[in-house]
Amino acid sequence: MRARHRHFTYKAAGAVVAYDARYLTDSDGTALQTWPDRAGTYNATEATTTKRPLVRTGANGINGQTALGFNGIS
Repeated sequence: MRARHRHFTYKAAGAVVAYDARYLTDSDGTALQTWPDRAGTYNATEATTTKRPLVRTGANGINGQTALGFNGIS
């Protein structure tokens, strides 16, 4: 990616929704209630606590980057 392309915002690039786990600030193992939309259109929310994905940070993430863990069922 060229340097000038890094400064585009998701919305300016035409995205309707954009979710990026790198910007999550929750600690490891936290059940995520709301995932903010980087394009500013729709936030992803889950009201049921047993269906929320878990935040994985550090060594529990992907290559040291923050990630979300879904159980594959709900």
